[in-house]
Amino acid sequence: MTKFAIKNLGCKVNNYEATYIKELLIQKGFIKTPFNSSADIYIINSCTVTKTAGQKTIQMLKKAKKQNDNAIIIVVGCYVNYEVKKLKELADIIIGNNHKSEIFDCIFEFKKTKKPIILISKMKNLDYEKMSIKCPNQKRAFVKIQDGCDNYCSYCVIPYVRGNERSREELEIINEIETLIQNGYLEIVLTGINTGAYGKDIGSSFNQLLKQILTIPNLERLRISSLEITEIDEEFLKILKNYSNLVNHLHIPLQSGSDQILKKMNRKYTSKEYFSKIKEIKRIRPKLLLTTDVLVGFPGETDEDFQQTCQFIQEINFFQVHIFPYSALKKTPASQFKLQVSSNEKKVRAKMLKEISESLFLKHLNSYLNQDVSVIFEQKKDNYLIGHSQEFLPVKVLYKKGLLNKIINVKIKKIDGLYCIGQIRNEGYNE
Repeated sequence: MTKFAIKNLGCKVNNYEATYIKELLIQKGFIKTPFNSSADIYIINSCTVTKTAGQKTIQMLKKAKKQNDNAIIIVVGCYVNYEVKKLKELADIIIGNNHKSEIFDCIFEFKKTKKPIILISKMKNLDYEKMSIKCPNQKRAFVKIQDGCDNYCSYCVIPYVRGNERSREELEIINEIETLIQNGYLEIVLTGINTGAYGKDIGSSFNQLLKQILTIPNLERLRISSLEITEIDEEFLKILKNYSNLVNHLHIPLQSGSDQILKKMNRKYTSKEYFSKIKEIKRIRPKLLLTTDVLVGFPGETDEDFQQTCQFIQEINFFQVHIFPYSALKKTPASQFKLQVSSNEKKVRAKMLKEISESLFLKHLNSYLNQDVSVIFEQKKDNYLIGHSQEFLPVKVLYKKGLLNKIINVKIKKIDGLYCIGQIRNEGYNE
């Protein structure tokens, strides 16, 4: 039997696509094995959102070759569309975005001919590549609804390697979610490269899709992986108000709190506009927790710009901040900008921002002391059950049999490190 191993790098869309590849190959009779073991086929689902992500792709290809010199080495995804020349000596099969569904055909062809395969398209005028999954490993099931991005932020290579915005058919999405619910999944996470852009190309809209999904029977939780502030309108706010199975958590990228830097980034909002919409969200859902992305050390970012970002983050009172030091990527306009910030200064700013983020995170955890939350427990570790509340609080309780992948009401009793320590409701704790 042919054994394959797959290593996924990068975002939630990549996670979904890696799950699709895994399910496809298992359906074809292949056996999945861990990536650090001996396999007949190694697959790296690559990322190129930063220079570090690209380097990781190269490292994983070399590691696969070292583990079995006779294995078929396959690289797929974003780094292929960004830097194919570097991959020709490292992989037998090279598959770009919008061709991942053809991976089995490529393997079959390579086994027959032993000739290297490179399958890449220009990232323009693409149709949505059909994929569906039935049983992801996670207790939280990602569902891809959209691909590509038309925003062209000046620092971002994704529009060049993922292509134009394109949407999946609504009925396919609904059918997949219904299947996942039937298979026992309690939480669905909608994901895409620019999730909120869904529907523009097929005469629909993200809000229309949301309402369809939120009325699916037995859908306990719906989470949105990421949503741009520009895509939050009055209709979305009404949905947020009216559907309790849309969770109390949103991830809304900020990137900078400085208007000067936002303009240079080609972000299509000001800090004032961002703040105003967050205020509306909080009015409708006072307990909703917000997470965000911030890019530090963008070309031309002064100390004053950075301080504005730090202050803005504290004013918004984010739950968590994902921090990315800027890295110049070819094809992007920002790579040609003057006043590039030094590597050392980026590290200093990232460290400062990390300290602010950690402080906000712990403050939010402590605000839930003696509060009740509902948790889906996802794993057992060191005699604890570990899961997340709908606000995305990380929660631990002492292990009890039969509670994995169930929604359990928990009272938060203390904070320990990065976790809320809870006690299951009606389990005999003292008030």
